[in-house]
Amino acid sequence: KDIQFAIQIYQCLGNMVNYAKYFTLYKKADNLQKLIMQKNNKQIQEEAFRRCAKAYHELDVGYLTTLVGFTSSQDVIEFATKNGLEVN
Repeated sequence: KDIQFAIQIYQCLGNMVNYAKYFTLYKKADNLQKLIMQKNNKQIQEEAFRRCAKAYHELDVGYLTTLVGFTSSQDVIEFATKNGLEVN
């Protein structure tokens, strides 16, 4: 079970990064798995946010909160403000 989960995480972060699936798996992870994943969560969130900002002219806060795994819309707004990105 743990090995299958690790393989799913690895596949999410391969060449074709699937941030939405990664954070869906994070929500389903048990405590030990979450602890291991948390080491890279901030970096993965930042990269996902930057890629979305580059791909889309306007970013919806609610969508980003879900997609990028932020805990609240306020976290998304704070991150965007710190990085000079515009969200609505």
